[in-house]
Amino acid sequence: MLSRKHPLTASHYKSAALCRREEIRHIITHKNIISPFSMCWLYWEFCMFAYYLSRFFLVSVVVSFRFEELGIGLLSARIGMDALIYCDIIKNFFTGYFDSEKNVTVLKPRLIAIKYLKFYFWVDFISTLTPLMYPFRMVYGKGTTIDLCCEVVRFLRSLMIIRVKRWSYTMELFRQYMNLSSYLSKAAKSFLAYIIVMCWLYTVYMNVRNVMYDYVYHEQIKQVKLRRYFSITLILLLVSYGADPSRKLLDALVTIVFIAIGFCMQMYLYAQILQVWKKLSNAQNKNDALFRQFKEYMKYKGLPIHLRERVFLFFSFKFQNEFYRELHINKMISDNLRQEILLHVTKVHIQRVELFSSLPEDVLQKVVSRLKSEIFLPDEVIVEAGSTGSCMYFIQFGTVAVYTRAGREVDLL
Repeated sequence: MLSRKHPLTASHYKSAALCRREEIRHIITHKNIISPFSMCWLYWEFCMFAYYLSRFFLVSVVVSFRFEELGIGLLSARIGMDALIYCDIIKNFFTGYFDSEKNVTVLKPRLIAIKYLKFYFWVDFISTLTPLMYPFRMVYGKGTTIDLCCEVVRFLRSLMIIRVKRWSYTMELFRQYMNLSSYLSKAAKSFLAYIIVMCWLYTVYMNVRNVMYDYVYHEQIKQVKLRRYFSITLILLLVSYGADPSRKLLDALVTIVFIAIGFCMQMYLYAQILQVWKKLSNAQNKNDALFRQFKEYMKYKGLPIHLRERVFLFFSFKFQNEFYRELHINKMISDNLRQEILLHVTKVHIQRVELFSSLPEDVLQKVVSRLKSEIFLPDEVIVEAGSTGSCMYFIQFGTVAVYTRAGREVDLL
């Protein structure tokens, strides 16, 4: 069922009434279908995110082994991962999707099946045909036809690279759900995407060479497994033609193609690093420029050192080195949204006061609408004892000391 904790719920269902209406529609019409805005769907996607990472790595390792060379450990891991994909295939037939054109969540099983069967079902199914070949190999043993079928199935596993789009989408959902920095998320996504594609290229390169040596040259590859990985790494990183360059024509052509692919991969990585660095440096430059303006302003006014330090302390606390124009932002958003933001920020602190803890939501909003932010630096007086109070303060951050007229500390709030 739809959850308001889902990072995409707020963007598609912009009010509590719409959320409630969707929940009722889901229960009445298709209660056995998983909502794409449910926490169940979200946590499953997080699991599949980790699964795809490990699957690309495992496949790049398994591809260097022949069928008869696979141990029980690798064989079990491979079958277990393919079994998880079969579970995911079944789950996809019972998971709704959001139709952006009609702006509605589709929950009808027939429409869900049609959409999935159009493309991604075949990608998921064909890329996990390997377990179906094990019974044939065990029953019929080695043979030209069986070996050829195994090689074809190995090639078809490479189709899983198409699912990188789903992996990238899930990582963006994770960033929104955990409220992570966009810079950090982009850097991590670029790095992990590079690793995934490198593992996929290892797989494709080894499959191509296995087929060439088995069906064109009719001989065994003499390189040991670790040296094969070392050789591919040298090619993809544009270091050399491989650890043991072959003088055969097809080998040379394949090497040239993968050198070109490696060049494109490096350009992609450099572009992503440059983009992240540019964003970070631009943000830092804006902060530095604003601080320089403050320094020049205080120097022009002839402010003493201790007062300058208090000004910097004030701005450091208020903006936490992330400057923004609050007045400009408040003008852009609606009154209702502005009230929701203010209520979210201050509701917990207001409800700590017994006087307001039992107030209804509408009355609480009226109290919140009257609030304004005040920042007091250390040693500043908020209100003097014995003076007439004209307002009430809610402490959101920090500690307030209470003193007597004689200057004796009596309490900390």
